[in-house]
Amino acid sequence: MGTSITQATLSFNIKPVSGLAIIPEFRIDSAKDPIFKKNDGSDTKSAASFLVAAVYSF
Repeated sequence: MGTSITQATLSFNIKPVSGLAIIPEFRIDSAKDPIFKKNDGSDTKSAASFLVAAVYSF
């Protein structure tokens, strides 16, 4: 039996100099049932993450 999952992602492209792109991204996932794990091992209905990518083109 499955659950309903919703996710949203927000990202930006920042180009501080020619050939370099910095891409910060924030993502939130939410489920009807507690399918995600917290750091302490307990279950939760949502999870969030943040990452930064750097892309250099030449």
